Amino acid sequence: MILENNYARKNYHDLLTIPIICFLFVTPYIFVPQPYCEPSVESFGDMDDINDGSFLLKVADGYELYDSANNFISKVSHLDESLIGLEIYENMEEK
Repeated sequence: MILENNYARKNYHDLLTIPIICFLFVTPYIFVPQPYCEPSVESFGDMDDINDGSFLLKVADGYELYDSANNFISKVSHLDESLIGLEIYENMEEK
């Protein structure tokens, strides 16, 4: 084996294989998938704070809750008793 020419020649496929293996090793540490979830309306605490100037915007599959500064708070699928007193708009131009 030592006298043969096996080790003297270069394997060009290693030049491609080594970066691919390194990329596959590092990729799980760079790209970590995270679940996406909007917080529920109950997580905002007391609904009296939300009702002060807040409003609902009607969308195709429910309502979107906004605060008095037109900042999106949460998506609401149905109206419960704590949201009944809020103004409901069809679009943002009505507000």
